[in-house]
Amino acid sequence: MATLKLILDTSRKKKDPEATYPLVIKVSHRTKRKNLQTGYNLRIKDWDEKTQRVKKNYVRCVQANIELGRQYTKALEILSGISELDLKRISVYDLATVLNQALDAEKQDNIGSVLIGKLYGTKLKEYSDQVVSRYRTAHRSGTADSYAGAVQALLRYHGKDDIFIVDITEDFLEGWEAQWLGAGKKLNGLGVYLRSIRRIYNLAIKDRN
Repeated sequence: MATLKLILDTSRKKKDPEATYPLVIKVSHRTKRKNLQTGYNLRIKDWDEKTQRVKKNYVRCVQANIELGRQYTKALEILSGISELDLKRISVYDLATVLNQALDAEKQDNIGSVLIGKLYGTKLKEYSDQVVSRYRTAHRSGTADSYAGAVQALLRYHGKDDIFIVDITEDFLEGWEAQWLGAGKKLNGLGVYLRSIRRIYNLAIKDRN
């Protein structure tokens, strides 16, 4: 079950009463979390964690609360439009990507499931070949090679010629990681591949939007 909550993210630096921290929408899904940026940075004393509202001492508290309420309500609407089956298939990182894309879109009605649904017919190798071709045309051979290499590595683990993008679930990636480490390989190498796969996934969402 995925949940959303507005929080002041103080995790990245030491707490300081006069320092500002990003106010984010925390997305929790399958025991993991990912933050969506709201565009606001507040001091600890400007944020009421209990009521989930900006305090009156903040200079633009009314406007801030209206805008934050709008963002949070949209995110909830998008999340409620995603089926339980779809949620079981994707990780918190993919869910956050969908929410970010949907929040930027003009039409919000059921767009979360629409974005995921459009990926059901998209295969990794088939789509990545198009991406690699675009980068080679743009004379960005380094990026093209890294994407192609990542896809080849994933498909070697998968044992098939291609895979639907939505089938690259968190469980699938954890299995790949287990096999990778079991073979005595360093995790950094896998991390390079995973960043390329994530980028291809995000490009697929944008292209199908």
